[in-house]
Amino acid sequence: MNTGFNVVWTEEAARNVDSVIDYLQENWSQREVQRFLGKLRERVWLISQNPELFPESKVVQNTRRSVLSKQITIYYRVESLQIEILHVFDTRQNPHKLK
Repeated sequence: MNTGFNVVWTEEAARNVDSVIDYLQENWSQREVQRFLGKLRERVWLISQNPELFPESKVVQNTRRSVLSKQITIYYRVESLQIEILHVFDTRQNPHKLK
């Protein structure tokens, strides 16, 4: 049985997730935080099972992007048997921040 690729998170991606959680806690509810984390876990699992499922990014070279929601896009890189989550990007920001 294929257990998928190993997933590692950059410090930047971890900070991005923390920032989204902070925003949701301040402006929404704990239920929205849990909903976001559930969707994020499911998407990362899906990426680990089939990393080529999502398209290559036109903004960041050698990466793929997975749109989690209208506001959040996950950027990741596939190397050997490992997935590196680079950014969990709030699409309301300037895309030049990704470079």
